[in-house]
Amino acid sequence: MSTLSTVNRLVITRHCMASREQLFRGWTEPEQLQRWFFAAQPDATAHADVDVRTGGHYHVSLYGSNGAVIYTVRGIYQEVTPPARLVFSWRWEVPPLDEADTLVTVEFRDLGERTEVIVTHECLPDQNPCWDARLDRLEQLWA
Repeated sequence: MSTLSTVNRLVITRHCMASREQLFRGWTEPEQLQRWFFAAQPDATAHADVDVRTGGHYHVSLYGSNGAVIYTVRGIYQEVTPPARLVFSWRWEVPPLDEADTLVTVEFRDLGERTEVIVTHECLPDQNPCWDARLDRLEQLWA
């Protein structure tokens, strides 16, 4: 794992024991996203809605036991190249942390038994999108 951060750009690299196809589905299938995108909390439920195509929208939300939204992130797919690459806009809707959309690029590189996942998040304001914790949970799906 490596992390490179500048003022407005974060790059995180992970090696996962899964194929590019499995990891791509982990990022693009609602059932998969719901399992890893937000922290597993015993009293919370994740929900994902995706239209995986260039120009398609996505949103992922975490709901508390009372049904109230705790977090929601949303965006639009700018590029969808299965199973190699996803590019999408990113905006925290709940809580409203972003003043403008930021850009996330996810690349999946075949390393034989492993796949290298590179997440680049650009145009970041001062908030932390918690990619380390998210990618820890993604890796755990195939550990």
